[in-house]
Amino acid sequence: MSLQPYTYTPLSGNAHTRVIKLQPAKNNSDPLHCTVEEIRLDTGELYSAISYTWGKPNFIEKLIIDQTYILPITPNLHDALVRFRLREETRSLWTDAVCINQQDDAEKSKQVASMTNIYRQASSVLVWLGNYPKEAKALKELGQISRRKEFWHRDPDHPNEKLRDEILDRLFLLTDLPWFGRRWIIQEVVLNPEPVLFCATEELHWLRLVAIFGNFGVQRAKKPQSLETMLDLWKTRILSPDAPNKTNFKLLDLMDVFEHFDCANPKDKIYALIGISADHDLLRNKVDYSMPTGALYTWLAAAALDEVDTRLAMRMWQAIFA
Repeated sequence: MSLQPYTYTPLSGNAHTRVIKLQPAKNNSDPLHCTVEEIRLDTGELYSAISYTWGKPNFIEKLIIDQTYILPITPNLHDALVRFRLREETRSLWTDAVCINQQDDAEKSKQVASMTNIYRQASSVLVWLGNYPKEAKALKELGQISRRKEFWHRDPDHPNEKLRDEILDRLFLLTDLPWFGRRWIIQEVVLNPEPVLFCATEELHWLRLVAIFGNFGVQRAKKPQSLETMLDLWKTRILSPDAPNKTNFKLLDLMDVFEHFDCANPKDKIYALIGISADHDLLRNKVDYSMPTGALYTWLAAAALDEVDTRLAMRMWQAIFA
């Protein structure tokens, strides 16, 4: 029987999303099989959310749904699903390319507005850096270094230059990967206490990376100021959950700090940051993929002028007419 193109059933409401139930397989070469199920976000359903880069829009790989339908996916998502697939048990996962109908702007707008809850309520965030052997080795070695005694017991008067160089060389290699330049990763990681980085066969808990950055700084990393802000946001939200203000950064502040983080859709330069902004509750209804890009940036430029942020307003106007 030939497989038919997958057709989405509309979601029942704004508090709903979809998850995939990824079927187990013994071998990495086995085809990807899953079912797609609708869930309510307020029911405590257990799932892990995937954070990854789409890569080039070449939908040449296949996800088989209900043994009947086929959904084309990108090679990087295929690799991520193969990596996260279990050998014996079904695994519940959320990934934007499958769980959101990308052809439906109305649904996409509502789901992106709910992204804060989707990532916050996930039992973990699985960060897929890609299949990069050299970077995977660096990730493994960073984990090993972070367990050494001298990593935690440093003499500030006699810094261990060899250890510092070992760490910074590997950090530079890792932070040059595409994932670290993607704008959506900021809220995907900041909102959840359990992100884990995966590169090829290696993995490292985000908390260890936070400790490494905290001990040795981020100045040798790509985009050091932006990474430092992202780490500070995560520590404030996750390590200080009772803090009265989880973030003091309004959307315009975040646009400024993370200007070098990119995304394929120019609208996502704004939408990717709303979920972690201090004015999130006021702005979430602004997520509208049917709005022309020029109109969206005109609105943001006007908002910047209202807050007397002339520098950012000029950037918005430049983006409109670029």
